[in-house]
Amino acid sequence: MEPTLSYERAVEKLLSKCNELQVLPDRASVEKNIYSIFQEYSKLVSFSQYFKNCIGPNGPNFNPSQCRIYKLLLQFFNTFLGWTNQLTINELSIKIKQNILSLMKIVCHVDVTTQILKKGNYFNATFRCLLMDDWSPLTPSVCCHILSGPEIKTLQDTLDPSPIVENASIFLENSVETLEYKDGKRCAIFEKLKLIKPKRLSNCNSVLEDKCALLFCTEIVVNTEKVLIWSLSDPVVQITHVNQERIAEGTIFWMTYFPMQAPEPFTVYDRVSCQDLTMALEKEFNKRIPHRPLCDVNIAHIYNSLQTLAGQESISSEMFLKTLWRPTHSFWQWFYNLMKFLQPRSSNNNGINDTSVQAIWQAGHISGFISNEKAAELVKDQRVGTFLIRFSESSMNSLNAVQKMSDTSVHVYAPWDQQLVNCAGLATCIDQLSGADFLLSVFSREIRDRNEILRTPATEGSNTTNYPRSIGIQSPSSTDININIDIDFDLDIYLKDLPYPSTDVPDYGEELFSELINNHES
Repeated sequence: MEPTLSYERAVEKLLSKCNELQVLPDRASVEKNIYSIFQEYSKLVSFSQYFKNCIGPNGPNFNPSQCRIYKLLLQFFNTFLGWTNQLTINELSIKIKQNILSLMKIVCHVDVTTQILKKGNYFNATFRCLLMDDWSPLTPSVCCHILSGPEIKTLQDTLDPSPIVENASIFLENSVETLEYKDGKRCAIFEKLKLIKPKRLSNCNSVLEDKCALLFCTEIVVNTEKVLIWSLSDPVVQITHVNQERIAEGTIFWMTYFPMQAPEPFTVYDRVSCQDLTMALEKEFNKRIPHRPLCDVNIAHIYNSLQTLAGQESISSEMFLKTLWRPTHSFWQWFYNLMKFLQPRSSNNNGINDTSVQAIWQAGHISGFISNEKAAELVKDQRVGTFLIRFSESSMNSLNAVQKMSDTSVHVYAPWDQQLVNCAGLATCIDQLSGADFLLSVFSREIRDRNEILRTPATEGSNTTNYPRSIGIQSPSSTDININIDIDFDLDIYLKDLPYPSTDVPDYGEELFSELINNHES
């Protein structure tokens, strides 16, 4: 017997036993059989095995066998839940509700174009149902609603969205669409959803502290009966002004990477390890800036900076998102603005002689996340005129160069801010560096001629992610990194342009660096 057919018959048998409970003489007999049915159900293979090829928004529609299993499971769960609620067997009710929620996540999928809902801005969403059956000619309506954490908890407890979806039109415009066939899929496509006004969901001081999700629900016919099906989006945050975007993105970032398994929705860990946060930042950066992944030197610097900020191995969301890391900005504010600064922009030159920041970063000529001390340590052993470009930490959206001026001195230039770079162009900024002839980058094993990289920066490695992980220079030990007079190094020239004391820059201890990289590669 085929596994699918065997599973289908097993569920039919359980449903039949549930229907027979009504003829039992007393409560004790019913309760005994309820537990027996649940034990029998628990021995079955998880139903997700029969839908595993459909999991995800781009999976195929249910085949006929999966349609039958879905309908039988839904009927069995609802019948069984009715009995457990009637007998007040809460532990079984909770487990069955969890199964219903899991089944709902398989049959319904939601894709929303943004997790930041700005008042007055349009956004798109798609609701998809994988169940394709004899009710296919029907075109039910799908409604979109904003739900708070407490409302989502109520929905998960009751499995009934009806009482909590009133007045949706007050907050969202164009919130109703039709579930139709499109390209072989049964979808409701929302092309002009718009937040009319933020929905205040709690007693929070700011709407930014309100965490919510979009609920999409509709009514379909299963086994000649009308059934509500619904799905929740990923967490979203409402904003009223573009200046709130950074804070909202930080909230979404923390909820995405550090959720806590808890009864209350949107529960997150307040503190995480600096290593876990570093890896989350690396993943987020590489997702947004896909053509130039961070290298090990970048990752190690981010990790060391977070440790210095926290003063220990763990760091709180408050410290990461809001506490001033430098006099004018938090760590997240600095990191987020850099991601926005580096995101690829449309260009009319098709990459030919493109000397924008985005193109030069993509080509691997900007070393990025690296301390002034580390940069000076790298250029001091090269020939005079070698320079390196890094992200400035004293101001946001800024770059600065570190250049070997002579055999005994290294100069750290004042930052080039975003306005200067955008107006004059990064190529012009580099061209103004006196005697800066050779570019060193942590993404390359070669020292490049400045004029060569400024002519065609976007042609090298622009369509591949197979970049060197580092430049092949050994990580300096804690004794080597402290530049001293043993090499006749001009500390006055080196330190005078630093935007903050050099002692604030985290050290690259060999043991710490090796541990981080080993964990990362594993």
